[in-house]
Amino acid sequence: MLGKVAESRKPLATLLSTFVESGSDADVTRIRPLDLALEWQVDGRELLAVCLSAVVVGLLELRWDLVCPSCRTATDRQTSLSELPASAHCQLCDISYEIELDRAIEATFLPSTALRRPEPGPFCIGGPMRTPHVVAQAILPAHGSAVLSAPDKPGRYRLFVRGGASAALEVTDNGDEEGRFCLEGEALFRVDTDALQAQIAVMRPGARLEIHQLSDAERHVKLERLEWASRAATAHLVSTLPEFRRQFSGDLLRAGVSLRVARVALLFTDLTDSTALYHAVGDAKAFKVVQEHFDVLAAIIAEHRGTIVKTIGDAVMAAFVEERDALNASFAMHRAFPAFRAGNSDAARTFLKIGVYAGACYVVTANGVLDYFGQTVNIAARLQGASGPGEVVLDGQFADEAERAGWLANFSIGERFEARLKGLPDPVRVARIVADR
Repeated sequence: MLGKVAESRKPLATLLSTFVESGSDADVTRIRPLDLALEWQVDGRELLAVCLSAVVVGLLELRWDLVCPSCRTATDRQTSLSELPASAHCQLCDISYEIELDRAIEATFLPSTALRRPEPGPFCIGGPMRTPHVVAQAILPAHGSAVLSAPDKPGRYRLFVRGGASAALEVTDNGDEEGRFCLEGEALFRVDTDALQAQIAVMRPGARLEIHQLSDAERHVKLERLEWASRAATAHLVSTLPEFRRQFSGDLLRAGVSLRVARVALLFTDLTDSTALYHAVGDAKAFKVVQEHFDVLAAIIAEHRGTIVKTIGDAVMAAFVEERDALNASFAMHRAFPAFRAGNSDAARTFLKIGVYAGACYVVTANGVLDYFGQTVNIAARLQGASGPGEVVLDGQFADEAERAGWLANFSIGERFEARLKGLPDPVRVARIVADR
């Protein structure tokens, strides 16, 4: 396997090989790379990339788990994206859920059957091996109450009642000593505060949590860690890795099937004056400029944890899991472009125009690749169209958040305005940042 990975990843590959060989059956039967990375104190995306390479060389097998948004257990497991259904049902939680690439589909790994056949053994359906994110659980009697204790470890949690009702919980040293919650129908809310439906209950470690219900049916209530779910290598995350796009290009959705992504950050670029460039220097030289500019952008996109979805003429469409990564990539592109122009006399008059936007959309197989479609794609492309040479145009709300958080990398918002974008009935509040002039 070591010969198939980059030199910088060989220590990780050695560590993974040893784990697959000597780890217990329970540990290797469902390998979660981001969970394992936390234990090993290594970069999660790097370990995920190594796991994908391990599939190529035959050390591991890749599985796509359909994960219940409540209990986080795999209700089904497929060997290919093409086998995924549009929806699923969890018998444990009694809920049906839509298959979303960034929430309900997790990439997990297990040793190749040619090397090892782990036997993890049976586990209690509600036990810690099946539900490691569950901190505590209880039966909620009809017209009765159950009491749980807040965890000792500070962090984000939630109370979840079988059927879908939930309440957010934050455990911190300066939280309340007691919290009382009521389940009415499909709503779970706190009742011992002025705001009857406070969004987040802030409790101290070990605080007493009393849950009362008014219905005639016995229910199951549990307290869950939220960070466990955030360590899932979702199908959306995996599909943004260049290694997956390169090594698993055949693992696509069935024709005609579209799966939702709750949120993806999209970046569109366009190379200015390219038409004039073809006229001025000829097709061969202009084509060389376009290809070299693709190389510059591809390296920056990969460095910022994104992936190129496709190129269209001299334009690029890229996808990122996080909006901040897309924004940082846009700044890095503009920073790199003066050197690109200086190093190529034929590109002396070229600039980039960039648009960034995030939202929900659908993933489909188009032209042999995983592609995105929907209003989010349209808006991102239109924002790029509204930008000028050397500029980034982004959604106004995200621009405000980025400015408050200090993410603008020494740039400043030059203009906020209402943009009328083609195909949209109402103006969109946007912000313009000049990054390369």
